[in-house]
Amino acid sequence: YFAQRLGQADLRQAAAYLERAIAADSTYAPAWAWLGLTYSFQAEHGYTPLPEGFSRARRASERSLEFDESLAVAYAALGYVQKNFDWDWTGASATYQKALALEPNNAAVLEHTASIAMTLGRIEESGEQYRRSIEIDPLVPRTHYLLGVWALYCNKLLDAEEAFKRALELHPEYPNTHARLGLVYLAQDRFQKALDAVQAEVVLPRRLIGLAIVFHAMDREEDAKLALSQLLELEISKTFAFQIAEIYSYWGEVDQAFTWLDLAYKLRDPGLTYIKGNPYLGKVQSDPRYSVLLTKLNLPQ
Repeated sequence: YFAQRLGQADLRQAAAYLERAIAADSTYAPAWAWLGLTYSFQAEHGYTPLPEGFSRARRASERSLEFDESLAVAYAALGYVQKNFDWDWTGASATYQKALALEPNNAAVLEHTASIAMTLGRIEESGEQYRRSIEIDPLVPRTHYLLGVWALYCNKLLDAEEAFKRALELHPEYPNTHARLGLVYLAQDRFQKALDAVQAEVVLPRRLIGLAIVFHAMDREEDAKLALSQLLELEISKTFAFQIAEIYSYWGEVDQAFTWLDLAYKLRDPGLTYIKGNPYLGKVQSDPRYSVLLTKLNLPQ
């Protein structure tokens, strides 16, 4: 429950419960698997340093498999590291397929297989798996949020709005959801609603990212620049290198966008798994450097 809420305090609470479970029974494989996912989520969202967080996640996931080689969520946890930190698409896909073969109706596993399908550009497959995951377990805000991201990338704006609102019904402070909903309204030219939604975002860096985009669209350039400068002043700003690249691309500052995409690559920013079909990178996709980056990432052109 806490692991899938994704707030910083929620993930600390999740880790504490899982560590207590392991203290009670050090061979309990499900606790190790979910601890691996929790460590990955902490790293992905900037709550712990990327190398440290994903290293801990890998160890916990492998520990889980030592105790139970037939546990689907353990493969899902390992695949999450392979996808989001190793960028080993072949290895992650194989690991996720093992999980899916073991438990084809596991909602969490389907969510992860949907995610890698989206990374690799298999858009329809991704949407089908997100929807299937929600059919099995409709009370996980994370899956509704991810379906909303998928719909936003597909320009299915009404579907995206519905999915983000559903995530917020389940968890009113679900990270990045108010900001994403604001970007849906922006795509619909509902500027004030977009601004109101983004300003309701509880995660400060995500709020500033949204404001930098929305203010630019509203021709409030000074406010847009202020939001970006405030983001850059944050100690964890480099954690959001990919999103800063999105801002610069949306602003039409292509060279700056590639500067931050290159930094995201060097830092192994998990945001790069969302590069294909990204609606905010449209102004960089015709640049030869974009194709070079996809090649470096070993992603299909």
